[in-house]
Amino acid sequence: MSFNANHRSGPLARHVRAAALLALGALVVHQGRYILGYGGGWHEIFNKTGHEYFSLVVLLVLAMLVAGVALFGVELRRARGATSAGAPARPWSFARSWLLGYGVLCTIYTAQELSERLLSSQHPAGLSGLLANGGWIAFLLALGIAALIALLLRGAAVVLARGSRSERLATRRRPVRLPTDFVLPRTRPVGRHLAPRGPPACLP
Repeated sequence: MSFNANHRSGPLARHVRAAALLALGALVVHQGRYILGYGGGWHEIFNKTGHEYFSLVVLLVLAMLVAGVALFGVELRRARGATSAGAPARPWSFARSWLLGYGVLCTIYTAQELSERLLSSQHPAGLSGLLANGGWIAFLLALGIAALIALLLRGAAVVLARGSRSERLATRRRPVRLPTDFVLPRTRPVGRHLAPRGPPACLP
């Protein structure tokens, strides 16, 4: 899933960047729900309610972030080396990216909480697992985190567009140079009767 439509960015890089930020955002939403909802005893409750899989999730998110940063570096290098005169497509608006990101984060959180009931009988079921004990905080956190993700994705699109535009301007202003192997032949002034006239001969 991509939050901008910059045709100069590779589809894979855009998808990985968006997926990595969404995965990190979902992780923060889920953890924030327990930390803010249960206070100091959140860690004990967290371990008893079907979160044994979470260490693997953290490793996966870190790997996605590393891949996203690496691919963004490749995109930026390609954008600075682009010489095409075509302008990149406009990215999605902030509002559209924000709403879509919020919907994705809420969907991930809901799927997590409903699935964790299958992993542990101590996890609240149904709406209790989603809203009880401060569960509603997750939906408020998702609003702010989705806005931050939208800003980061839009900022990445702007950086890539400016890098490409700067390269195009530099290409247009580049002076024209003659081939270095083209040298005008040299001629002798005397042979072309261009030598300065000598002094008149002195009469005896």
